[in-house]
Amino acid sequence: LLFPLHLAEAAGSIRVTPKTLNMGTVGVNDFENKYKEKTRANILIVSDSVNAWKVMVKTDNNNMGVVGNYTKPIGDFRWRATGSYATQTIYTNITNYDVEAARGAKGTNLIVYIDAQMLLSWAKDIPGKYNLIVTYTVTTQ
Repeated sequence: LLFPLHLAEAAGSIRVTPKTLNMGTVGVNDFENKYKEKTRANILIVSDSVNAWKVMVKTDNNNMGVVGNYTKPIGDFRWRATGSYATQTIYTNITNYDVEAARGAKGTNLIVYIDAQMLLSWAKDIPGKYNLIVTYTVTTQ
C-alpha cells in the first residue's frame, strides 16, 4: 500500500518525511489483527516563527482504488498524531475535510509524528495495490 503525500502551506512551513509511505505486504497476522500499522509513519517538522500554528490532515480521494469489483474505502485508512504538539491522539478515519492533527505556539522545528493504520477484513478485502493521497496543511490558529 503506497500513500503519496501532498503538502499545502497556508502559513509557516511543514517538512514531511518520508514523502511516500509504503505500508508493505499485508500478511495473515495483519488480517488476524484486523489492521496493519506503522508508527511514526511520517515525521512532520513544522516551522512558523510569526504565528501559532496548527496542522490539518485530509484526503481528496474518494477511495483507495478498485481491484476487480472491490473498492477499498478511504475510511479503512486511519491516522493519529503523537508527540508534544499532537491533538488527534487516538486513531481516526481519514476524511475529505481537514481534521486537526497538532497545534503549537510560534517557534521553529517543532516535531509531530503521524502513525498510520490500515483496517483489514478477511470478508471484504482482496489482494491488490491501493493508494491514497494524504494532504497535510499548516495554517495559523
